Amino acid sequence: MSMKELVEKRNALVEELKTLTEAEEFDEKRFGEIDTELKSLDKQIEARQIIEDKAAQSAADAKPVIQTTEEREEAELRAFGRYVQGNLAQEDRADWTITANGAIIPTSIANRVIERIKDQAPIFDMATKFNSKGDLVFPVYDEESEITANYAEEFSTLPATAAKFKSVTLGGYLFAALTKLSKSLVNNSAIDVANFVIGKIGDSMAEFLRGELISGTGASHMHGILNSTNVVSASSITTDALIDLQLAVPQIAQDSAVWIMNNKTFATIKKLKLSTNEYILQMDLTAPMGYTILGKPVYIDEKMPDAGAGASPVVYGDLSGLYINIHEDISVQVLLELYAGEHAIGYVSWAEMASEVVEPQKIAVLTQPSE
Repeated sequence: MSMKELVEKRNALVEELKTLTEAEEFDEKRFGEIDTELKSLDKQIEARQIIEDKAAQSAADAKPVIQTTEEREEAELRAFGRYVQGNLAQEDRADWTITANGAIIPTSIANRVIERIKDQAPIFDMATKFNSKGDLVFPVYDEESEITANYAEEFSTLPATAAKFKSVTLGGYLFAALTKLSKSLVNNSAIDVANFVIGKIGDSMAEFLRGELISGTGASHMHGILNSTNVVSASSITTDALIDLQLAVPQIAQDSAVWIMNNKTFATIKKLKLSTNEYILQMDLTAPMGYTILGKPVYIDEKMPDAGAGASPVVYGDLSGLYINIHEDISVQVLLELYAGEHAIGYVSWAEMASEVVEPQKIAVLTQPSE
């Protein structure tokens, strides 16, 4: 008899006992039978409860309870290490999502990859990021339409001005990065394979994203900061051109503004001077490159184009104007057989993202006209 049946039978006997005590003629014989049966049921229920408690405790003892976030992350890292070695344990699979593309890696591991990408791709770090499985639609104010304010009088009709809005949709574009490691390295117990693979995945994705977040364009690609419509034209990189570029960004976006350029352009700007014969480049050990230009930090990225006719060699502004939708969580597929002839294991990391300059007023681009 199940615990439920035992309890239901006991409750029925208690109700019968209550009816018995309220009757005009007390049935002493039936009272004795019920009393004996209730005592027996109580012992059975107690015994059944002990059995169920022991079973629950055994199940809890079989699976260690992870008390802290640090312990949980460490366990996920160990499981990831087993996965990239091609031997994810059966007990780990309940906490992992296995797909045709491999495994959706746990949040703590994905966050380590994202942090690696941020380190390698500052533009990704400074952009505004969303995590949405669906498309994100942003209304963008059309700068060509104008809302004006003016003096007004009571009981007089105000002239209507209609603001126009465009829309920007961020869905997702699938991309992948391939990393190969020798089996000897993977099987070497002295190597922290999990963190090694996390680093390789992060570096591969960062290399791709740096290019796309700068110059990505086209109908089926991510769009980069060089797509900003806030453009300053100058035939060459001069002090005046950089001042104009800086002033193209409104005051409200200046606090977080930075310069983006490649090393060749940076070398050119190093030689520029103000009218007072002072270099516009100022040493600042707190800045990323140890220098500032017109008071703002400089970031070097070799994905930026060289200066020249038709090029856009310098970007200035608050990069939060670039929006990124992380449409699909990072996943990793382990390729055990494909590179067996090379004595290697392949790792394909997948992601799906979209990007667009949604607030172009925050990001100004210096463009040199074509000759």
